[in-house]
Amino acid sequence: MSRSCDRPQPCVVRQYRSKWVNFAAVVMLSITTSAVAMGQSAADKATARQMATQGIQYYQQGKHAEALDLLQRAEQLYDAPVHLIYIARTQMALGKLVEASETYRRLVRTDLAAGAPQAFKDAVADAQKELQQLEPKIPSLRIEVNPTDAKGLQLKLDGEVLSSVVIGINRPTNPGKHSVEAAAADFDSASASVDLVAGGKQSVTLQMHRRPGAPGPVAVGAPGATVGATQPVAAGSQAVAGTGTAPPPTDQTAAPFDKPPHIVLGVRLLAASPGGKLPLGSDQASVSVNGANNTEANMHDRFGSGLGLLISAGYRFPIGKQFALTPALAYESYWFDKGPYYALKVDSIIQNYAYANSSGTSSVLQVTPTARSVLLGGTFEFPRAQHSWSPVFYAELFAVVYHQLKTTGTVTTGSNTCQLSDTYTGSGIKFGGGLLLPANKFMRLAAGLSITAASASSRLYYDTCQRAANPAGIASTSIDVSGASKLHTIAGLNIGGDFMIGL
Repeated sequence: MSRSCDRPQPCVVRQYRSKWVNFAAVVMLSITTSAVAMGQSAADKATARQMATQGIQYYQQGKHAEALDLLQRAEQLYDAPVHLIYIARTQMALGKLVEASETYRRLVRTDLAAGAPQAFKDAVADAQKELQQLEPKIPSLRIEVNPTDAKGLQLKLDGEVLSSVVIGINRPTNPGKHSVEAAAADFDSASASVDLVAGGKQSVTLQMHRRPGAPGPVAVGAPGATVGATQPVAAGSQAVAGTGTAPPPTDQTAAPFDKPPHIVLGVRLLAASPGGKLPLGSDQASVSVNGANNTEANMHDRFGSGLGLLISAGYRFPIGKQFALTPALAYESYWFDKGPYYALKVDSIIQNYAYANSSGTSSVLQVTPTARSVLLGGTFEFPRAQHSWSPVFYAELFAVVYHQLKTTGTVTTGSNTCQLSDTYTGSGIKFGGGLLLPANKFMRLAAGLSITAASASSRLYYDTCQRAANPAGIASTSIDVSGASKLHTIAGLNIGGDFMIGL
């Protein structure tokens, strides 16, 4: 048998390469030699020879699907090692590594007679070498299903039903993309997709969740149950001696919190209500921005109700199977209505404003109170959800590392307009809680309540409004508020969602 190589081929094929005409002659010789032993008709043998010859030609031309069809049909008519060696090689070329390995093994187990043709002996020898090269390339897939004792459990791989005995076993599987599905009575089906590479090992877990209203597992000895019958019992529980009963099983359909860590990007819309006190500082008389000689002001007098937006980024990781923690960095911004203080006469807010009552012309004050904060902290999720779609409670705690309250606006009297700005900065703490409702594997909805408590450590004021004693207005002036510590609050209602990005 010739083994010369006319052009490069894969290593498995290259070992025993020849022109298809020579292989056709080998097939003819093989069939003719065993004609009497097989007891087949001349027409069957001629047909097998013709299909095998054409199949080998297709294989050498790269038409692997056509080659496999013809070679398998030839093997059905006439069993010959030459057919099997080319069937295995064609299966390899098509990515059917598992099928190719089984074909090789069948060929290796072939018991050849002492006078078998040399072509048969060469095919068996080739199969032994090529099988050793193939085996390390076959991937394996391990499928886990929870719960494993669900009634009527059915497992499918690429739409084909698998026996449940393969659960938890590294099963040889062809490389490429595959879909896995598990279904059972009283449970929602679970599915997953995997992409296997040659020589790789991969596992997938299918978590089925009990449908609402479906009956749970029955403990041995419970009313209506037969003592001694096999019943699902929670892992680690033991029957009470002499009673035939067992502790109630735990809910095995609960959605686990022990999912791999992932990034969480959050967006919240906020509705806010301010409260508490603002310090006005010790030198208000000289600055003359506080109206009457007051040392403090009600927060809600200057900041009305408002709306806001919060954006956060965190890293969520499980704590056991019942809790999860998400350290996060957040930024929030609020826009408020102006409070009743800014409806007072302008000269009550900015004393001795030169144009406040000039020629009987009234002044119009337009201001926009805002707030913004940078927060560092996290959320804590609890307890374990009963289903994948069940709401999850959460609590949050953040340090407000930077907090700013700012009022900017204009005062217009006749044709004269001046600018003003009043800014508080400080720090504080924010805490709250609420519910998280999974929408899908990539997103969950959120709703909750929170409150921010902060104190101002500095105040900066300026305006360009002319006064009788100061025509240029008041330049940027820092007002000392450190000796008058006051807490102000922002209570909020938030609603939004989180986007989950797996790692």
